[in-house]
Amino acid sequence: MSTKHLEELLAVEHELEIRRKELAETQRECGLLREQRRQLIQSLEGQLDLFRDQINLSEQLLKEVRHG
Repeated sequence: MSTKHLEELLAVEHELEIRRKELAETQRECGLLREQRRQLIQSLEGQLDLFRDQINLSEQLLKEVRHG
């Protein structure tokens, strides 16, 4: 193998290593974003449950007032 080919091979291997590091960082960031999304969904579900509870309570109070 000539020196030129060896240099090209080393350059490609170096580029590959850079891309692998970028991929690992992107995967880490994606994992963090997934966790944030999961937490937001849980929070929204909790708020929705509270909202539904308030609606049910309001409906019960209205029934009592109308029939009371």
